[in-house]
Amino acid sequence: MAFLGAILAALLVHALAGNGRRGNAPLRLVLAGVIVSDFLALTTAVLLILDEAMLDAVRQWTVGSLVGQGRAGLAAALPWLGAALGLALLLRARLSLLALGPEVAAGLGLAVARWCGRSGSGWLCCWPPWRLRWPTPWASSA
Repeated sequence: MAFLGAILAALLVHALAGNGRRGNAPLRLVLAGVIVSDFLALTTAVLLILDEAMLDAVRQWTVGSLVGQGRAGLAAALPWLGAALGLALLLRARLSLLALGPEVAAGLGLAVARWCGRSGSGWLCCWPPWRLRWPTPWASSA
């Protein structure tokens, strides 16, 4: 159902952008996409405000709450929580170095480019304020 909605939204964006003499101009596509995105976000917000039960359900789903799930919900979440905790404990020293900033981590002996690119922690290397002064090899346009 979500895929069908995405297709309809894409068709609406292309219809709003129109077919000019040179086809769809990138700027017109972007502006049409912003308009459709804002309209759909507004529609979702209005529907959630009007139906309080739906708002509560969406809020609990978004936050990831296990309230009202019982033992079955907890049993389904425990393996994932255990794996995430184990991975965090395994990588805690390297991730702590990366949290200090790429320059400090490199100065302390961490291979920053390797860890940012392969460990799934690349967001630490691109996180402000380091993003502006730390070139990442995988984000270059060349």
